[in-house]
Amino acid sequence: MQENCASLSLYNKTGQNPSHSTSACREVNTHTTKRAMIRIVSQIVSLVLLMVILTEGNPQQVIDASGQCHCPCECSAQHRPLFQVSARGSAATGRNASTSTSSRRLKIGAFNIKTFGRSKMSKPGVPQRIKQIIERYDVILVQEILDRSGESVRQLHRMLSRTYEFVISDRLGRGRYKEQYAFFYRTDRVSLLNFHQSTDREDAFEREPFSVLVAPKQINNVKLALIGFHAKPTDAVKEIGRLADVIGEVRRQFGADVEPIVLGDLNADCDYADRRRRLRAGDALTTNTSYVWLIGDDVDTTTRDSTSCAYDRIIVGSGLTGRVVRGSASVFDFCDNMRLSKQQCSDVSDHYPVEVTLVF
Repeated sequence: MQENCASLSLYNKTGQNPSHSTSACREVNTHTTKRAMIRIVSQIVSLVLLMVILTEGNPQQVIDASGQCHCPCECSAQHRPLFQVSARGSAATGRNASTSTSSRRLKIGAFNIKTFGRSKMSKPGVPQRIKQIIERYDVILVQEILDRSGESVRQLHRMLSRTYEFVISDRLGRGRYKEQYAFFYRTDRVSLLNFHQSTDREDAFEREPFSVLVAPKQINNVKLALIGFHAKPTDAVKEIGRLADVIGEVRRQFGADVEPIVLGDLNADCDYADRRRRLRAGDALTTNTSYVWLIGDDVDTTTRDSTSCAYDRIIVGSGLTGRVVRGSASVFDFCDNMRLSKQQCSDVSDHYPVEVTLVF
């Protein structure tokens, strides 16, 4: 006992010789043992924290299922959580949970902005509402551009976030009345690889389809051919019947491996080109199971109370059906979303945008 006390006396700062008292020896022995245990535990904790720092870079914060931050630091984009627990109790790393799904999704839209030009862009509130709609999408087709000067399109482009660019078609139409298509796209989300104006040597279309080839960024080996098309109402059955030929032309132009998406105001319902008329005409896109019409015949794509027609459509090849996010193929009711009056809604357009989200 005295030998042990002598060795422990090295930690005694009072100068008292612990060997003179057995009780003193026991007190020092117990106190020192506790200090040794605390020191060991502290070293283990430090080692664990060091390992976490090296692997994650931020061991200080945790975000629970309710989104509350439990840490001495402030929750922010710069401080990602060490882990995030979902409502079901499963854990996902913070590096991927907040970004992986969204970065692999692509939101695509098509919007017939009725008689889009300088007059529409001069109406109070209308340009801002169109801007809000455009910025909802990673890629969107705008139809019925009438302004031959191009100023209305450039005005809209200047209003958009800096990440948006656009590509525009020729002025199209057999007579004096002509329209243009434009694809607006987010440069941080997709790359524009190519574009193509259909040749239409047989003059089958009033407004020849306009196509773009895009590749979602951060996703390898995915190329989408978006084929924009606004059918002439009275010729809609005939023009829709030629879209299979356009898809073939686009694949020859862009590559056989591209996935086609036909989108736009096809006037594909009611008195123009409803399913019955298309079937009777033997339309390939309607009869061939290789093509899927994501916007169904029962969807009203018009803003007017007097009509209920699925004019605007999105059609994909069967190779993309597994990429469609469930329930995402629909119209965007901007009138209800923005709480517009009937007149304010009509000032924007008589069509709703149609949309779909793909995941890769």
